[in-house]
Amino acid sequence: MVPNEKKVLLGIGVVSLVLAGVGAFGIHYALGKVSEEETAIHDLQGKIKEARGKIAQIPADEKDVIILRENVKEYAKILPDEKEVTEYARTLAHYSSQAGMILTSLSPEIRQKRKGTFQPIRYKMKLQGSLWQLMRLINLLENHPRFMQVKQIRLSAARKGKTVGDAVHTVGLTVETYYYNKSVKGKTQVKIPNYLSKKTDLEEAIHNARSKFEEDKYSFKGPSGRRDIFVDPRLPSQGAEGKGRLPRKQQQRIVDACRKLLAEIVEIKKRMDGKGPGGSRPNIIQRFELGKEMSKRIGILRSKIQQIEEQGLLSYAPLHSQLVTNVKEPLEKLVASSKEKKPESEFLGVDALERIKKSMEDALDLGDLDLAVERYKLAQNKIGPADFGTPKRRQLVKIVKGLYRKALVAQEFARKKIKITGRILRPDGLSLVIINGKSYFEGDPVDEDLFVKSLTPDSVEFIYKGVVISKKI
Repeated sequence: MVPNEKKVLLGIGVVSLVLAGVGAFGIHYALGKVSEEETAIHDLQGKIKEARGKIAQIPADEKDVIILRENVKEYAKILPDEKEVTEYARTLAHYSSQAGMILTSLSPEIRQKRKGTFQPIRYKMKLQGSLWQLMRLINLLENHPRFMQVKQIRLSAARKGKTVGDAVHTVGLTVETYYYNKSVKGKTQVKIPNYLSKKTDLEEAIHNARSKFEEDKYSFKGPSGRRDIFVDPRLPSQGAEGKGRLPRKQQQRIVDACRKLLAEIVEIKKRMDGKGPGGSRPNIIQRFELGKEMSKRIGILRSKIQQIEEQGLLSYAPLHSQLVTNVKEPLEKLVASSKEKKPESEFLGVDALERIKKSMEDALDLGDLDLAVERYKLAQNKIGPADFGTPKRRQLVKIVKGLYRKALVAQEFARKKIKITGRILRPDGLSLVIINGKSYFEGDPVDEDLFVKSLTPDSVEFIYKGVVISKKI
């Protein structure tokens, strides 16, 4: 082989080797690019999947946002606005008086304002009263429609007085609320397409969410046989029958008499419910009579309990505890159970309510107020609440109860001493009437709830407690 041929073959080999290397590098580069593109495609597919998940979540998120937006004002209602803050001190003073405590000092705690929608406001109170009055005050603060929080309580126990019930403590309270500053703007709300239509579809869900936010209120029941933990429970050396106290046997007779009266009330309630002797359920008239008798005895027993507690007749603590646990609390439970709503089957229907309405209207037209009141009371336990049943039934219940109120107001008006001794009719001006020796024009108040409405040739029309009543001359 000649040298030139070797050079040619060598050149071809080198070129081939270079081309092979370039090809291999190109293939490797292409494979890398393919891998990168596959990774990018995979990532993009993940983002698409994530985006689709978010898109699918939009209806649920919109629902939550709409429910929250529609209820946020309700949530903020627990916080006082600027106008109510000025009344805050008066509210605290009013609650102190309502609880029976003596407010000796009320002053705001000066604090530096902070940024944001909610600004804290604190007041320091100094009061005097019993433990039960203090608990009553705290209960009133807790049940206030606006947010109030007792941050601190300081109590200086009273010295031992004549009786445990007389113990008057000195109390310091720090009460806090938050002022809702509506002027502070938040972030711009995101617009939701077809908001009003979607809101209408979610009315029930909005109402349910609002109901969950509302909490049942607790009403303080009083001592309920408990003792004041800040007072020495030991009796004076002369014991429970010392000076100014009834003998223990007489105290026992007082408790036994209250128990006996409660047992009579329970027996009447059983008869009303058809659980008495014979087991037959009384008719509506019998139930009305039994209800009247039960109400009468409940009033007597409550008066006795009130007298016992006010006069401190039960100085022997175990007997007072018996009165509370065996008489007072069972009585209140019985009264509460009697006020519970009755099942649908016990309520009168539309036809029966129409008859009651007609009979009451006839009685009022005849001026027989007592008959109108009696017609209502005979069916009172079966009329039911005004928000129960069909729209027609609700309307009739509202009318019947309105007629009953009108009859009661008219009865009360009839008992007032109103003597008409003269009148001057003026067709072109205000007429004048003389009542109990004084002159009144049309529209003038006779007293707090009584106004002269208008005059006719044979009568004077009054407005008494919102009811128009005509009195013939």
